[in-house]
Amino acid sequence: MDERETAFLVTGVTGFLGRRMLRKLLRERLPVIALVRGGRAIGTQRLSAQARAADLLAELGCAEHSALLQVIDADIADLVVDALSDQITEAMHHLGAKRLIVVNIAASLKMDFDGQAPARREATRLLNQRTNVEGLENLIRTFDQLDDRAVDGRPVVASIVHFSTCYAHGRRTGVIEESALNEDVRAENSYEQSKREGEFRLSRWQPARPHRIPVTIIRPSIVTGEGTRDGFLAWLNILSETVQLDGLPGWARWILGVTESSARLIDVGAKAARRLRLPCLPLLGNPEGVLDLIDVEDVERYS
Repeated sequence: MDERETAFLVTGVTGFLGRRMLRKLLRERLPVIALVRGGRAIGTQRLSAQARAADLLAELGCAEHSALLQVIDADIADLVVDALSDQITEAMHHLGAKRLIVVNIAASLKMDFDGQAPARREATRLLNQRTNVEGLENLIRTFDQLDDRAVDGRPVVASIVHFSTCYAHGRRTGVIEESALNEDVRAENSYEQSKREGEFRLSRWQPARPHRIPVTIIRPSIVTGEGTRDGFLAWLNILSETVQLDGLPGWARWILGVTESSARLIDVGAKAARRLRLPCLPLLGNPEGVLDLIDVEDVERYS
């Protein structure tokens, strides 16, 4: 494969991992096509996808490489296959590229759990489904359409790197081999379920293609590091969620030390720790669990 004719198609470039990937590729003088969601409100103004990308390049110290970047205004949760195919084709033409290496990082990271208000939980489930399953499905349908348009009969996408999550394995203990997912494992929430289903869609699509292409699935746990917004702070957001306590039996209320009908998850944990004189907050709920934090610098370095 001629690297001079290959561009990287990257989703999720404005996120915690995606921006690191974008910086690495541009600093190595590699052409990139980025899917960026426009219309984000900043004060009273709404930034276009191009404006967001320009701000991101300045923040990353990569403004000098702007000629290597083609921006497509697209939301992974609301892709239109025909329009996206046209936009990718045009972007490849501008970059002089004939092949693509796809790095799919875009995802909804929201989690739902027992105790959340039903409307909030359903909204989270729908967002995860639209982003992590239907978005990926529309992305690979776009690749099929690009292949149909190819004049030389060769697949346009040379390979795919898809970021999933280790939680796609469900609640398993011990060493988990890097193998295909077990379809019988029960997911704990809609985030895990949507990431599992996304992997299944990708694994079924690959062998059905006339030209088999390499697909690499990466399953990190919690990624953290300097400037973390979607790692550590995502956990803080979860702990700040309000949970409903009406259905708890009396003995559970006594252990937790709560009398109200609803409370923040972190407050419930703190009250339980004080009442039971625990040295830590009982929030993870799995005494055999290992909290495996991965530094974002390592993800960037070895990607």
